[in-house]
Amino acid sequence: MKKRHLSLVDPSADSAVVEKKCGVAANREAGNRETGDIEAGEFHSDERFCRLPRPLLRALETQTDEQLERIVAVALECAGGGKAKSARQSLAAAIDGNRNIKIRGFAKASKAKPELLTAKVLEECFEGDSRLLGAVLHTWRSANATLSGRVENHLAEIEVEPEGADFKNGVFPRLWDWNDWSREVGKLLEGQGEERDVAGVAAGEARLMLSLVSGAAPARPGEIAASEIESPLLRDFLQALWDSDLLEELGPGLGAFLDAVEEIADDFAASRILDFFDKADELIESLSGDFREEFAYLEIDLNAILSDLKENRELLMLALGDHPAEMVGLLRDYREVRPQGGSVREERERGPKRRELEERIAELHEQWQTDLERCKATLEERSRESAAGLDGEGPADLPQAEETAGEEVESMRGELRDERRRFADFKDKYEDIKSRYGDLNAESRKLKRRCAALERQKEEWEETRGRLEEKLALTESAADAEKAEGVRESAAAYFVRYPSERLESVMDAVSQAKRTYPGQLLFALNSKSQESAGFQRPAEVFAALAWLATEFRDSKLDPNSGPVEYNERIKSVLPNWFYVPRQSSTARGKYPDWYTTTVKGTSHELQLHIGKGKSHDAKSNIRIAFAWDEVESRIVVGYIGRHQRTDRS
Repeated sequence: MKKRHLSLVDPSADSAVVEKKCGVAANREAGNRETGDIEAGEFHSDERFCRLPRPLLRALETQTDEQLERIVAVALECAGGGKAKSARQSLAAAIDGNRNIKIRGFAKASKAKPELLTAKVLEECFEGDSRLLGAVLHTWRSANATLSGRVENHLAEIEVEPEGADFKNGVFPRLWDWNDWSREVGKLLEGQGEERDVAGVAAGEARLMLSLVSGAAPARPGEIAASEIESPLLRDFLQALWDSDLLEELGPGLGAFLDAVEEIADDFAASRILDFFDKADELIESLSGDFREEFAYLEIDLNAILSDLKENRELLMLALGDHPAEMVGLLRDYREVRPQGGSVREERERGPKRRELEERIAELHEQWQTDLERCKATLEERSRESAAGLDGEGPADLPQAEETAGEEVESMRGELRDERRRFADFKDKYEDIKSRYGDLNAESRKLKRRCAALERQKEEWEETRGRLEEKLALTESAADAEKAEGVRESAAAYFVRYPSERLESVMDAVSQAKRTYPGQLLFALNSKSQESAGFQRPAEVFAALAWLATEFRDSKLDPNSGPVEYNERIKSVLPNWFYVPRQSSTARGKYPDWYTTTVKGTSHELQLHIGKGKSHDAKSNIRIAFAWDEVESRIVVGYIGRHQRTDRS
């Protein structure tokens, strides 16, 4: 089965903050509803929701494995008139339209019994068949008319307009805050006297029906906040961060990680300031040097303006605006039409444009002078107010301050002095950053040249390595052929007596192993085993069990065998299989039913396992978990099926 991303939501999240972030995201364009691409969209009129489309697969993340199987089984068993009949027909069409769903003996897979279809349908839903998933959920909703009606009434009571999931395109049209969603699920359960057990059937059905009827999936942690980020690359990074175990791995280092992000933001802000001043200096230099002739011809003296901007950085930040860039653009256009045309016709075309540019340049110069004087006045006023505050001078009509007021004034004066000192420190820091920025630029150019040289050296090494690999391949080819022949002979020993064509399923392989090795193997399969799994190479399963009963068991009984590389030994019989001596302690603690089995009251931990395949496709994936019974000197086989349950599966 495909890996499931389970929501890890912080129940203490402040919904007011989330709602505020929803408003920021309101003006973004809606995502592609067909593919489920995520983009912030039009803000919904109900502030509890955000218009952020999400695929229907999101609904399954709030369900346990048992609940998922029940949902599919109920949908497949659905029969009736009205909407239920229409939904069931759509589900049958979706099943028959999926080429991967084949049931032996049925021309149309939809005609097969639900118990034969449940696992295959659920697997294809996780593999991305949005049409099939939409049909399953639509049919399940139609089959639960009572619960659907209860949810509709509840939404009416809390004044929420039900929008409904988009089953055709396979998306939820909107999201709502996890806290709000969880609260309404609790009210639905309490209204029916149900116990609020998150793993219970009633809770699972309430969660799913609330999302389907309202047309809103619960938001993952940080998802609504991340939607206001404009960079698709950064949004993808944050989504991957929530979906992975990275936050758990960071653990105590999370604070340092956030501090590093904040430091990067500060450095970026400082870099932006430096860029601003660099670009401003470039424009000023261009105006004072590149267009000297044009200003002289137009009798415009720009030196006073440029001198003020060069000398006063505070004035530069306040008064620069768009004037320099606009002036440079006008002067470049003017330079092209300033010379007299080569003919009367050309001059007639140039003349009006030349006069228009001359007027616009003069107007812009005048406007720039006016804006600069206004900014100067503003700075002078601020300076006078600051000086008056520091010197104790104030308006004459203010009443005498009482003692407490005087203390407050003194405190404010101290704060002003501190602010001035901080401003001076900032200026020093700015100069230091600018100096280091220049050093880093020089170092960057040096490193680029070094990288280019290393890249050329790498290409030469790649060519040399290619030639050596060709020689190595020729040298090892004979040895590989001999080794492969030995593997075939070793594996053939297990198939002489029981040819592979006699084994049609995993169950056949297990039955044959029980008959062949009754004293060496004890089968005590736990409740999570999937003996009827669809693994398509049952002969390999029998060979693996035979290896356990013979070679593995013999090494355990031999006190002089020493350390054995079991992974290499099983590969000599079954090249694509592997052996793992332990299971994840986290998974064993969370899902003990998958990793233990009981024999006559004695519990055995299934730490050891062999298997094949890394995908979640039942056709190519198999695991056999077992334990070594030291007392009885036998192998206890406790689990056969697909990959055992973990947080990622």
